[in-house]
Amino acid sequence: MMNNKMIFIGIVILCLFSLNINVSASPVVEITMDPEEPEPLSTVTFTANITHNQTIDEVYLEIRECRVGLCYLPMNTSMEFVEGKYLADIELAHSDATYISYQMKIKSDGKWYTNEIANTTLKIETDNGDGNGDQTNDDGDGLPGFEILFFIIAVFITFILIRKKR
Repeated sequence: MMNNKMIFIGIVILCLFSLNINVSASPVVEITMDPEEPEPLSTVTFTANITHNQTIDEVYLEIRECRVGLCYLPMNTSMEFVEGKYLADIELAHSDATYISYQMKIKSDGKWYTNEIANTTLKIETDNGDGNGDQTNDDGDGLPGFEILFFIIAVFITFILIRKKR
């Protein structure tokens, strides 16, 4: 009897983990900016190389200009498909912005995909002509995904079944 319950618990755990496997593949996005270290009030060209096994319907670039403690309203721009890549020219509008934050939104076969938000520090001219030009990319690494939720649920169900037996 104990073996049957352990087998059942194992099957439940495997089923919960298999829910994660059947997720469709997200597009792979490579974004480049020209210039790489833009200045406030300049024009920035974003180029996106998107690899996806399904048809891409729409591509949008959402960009925010920010300064310490404040981000301005986002600009949402449709990207044009030119020679196998998606392009968008963005004119930065705020002279006091210290960095920009941007994210791609891709519609493919009726489903929307977004990539992680990236930040780029703007090149601020100082009195002696040196710019800071630091690049900071917040990739969000180190955060657990939804699979931890399935693991916790499976452990909780296991404890309930073991306590019922006693």
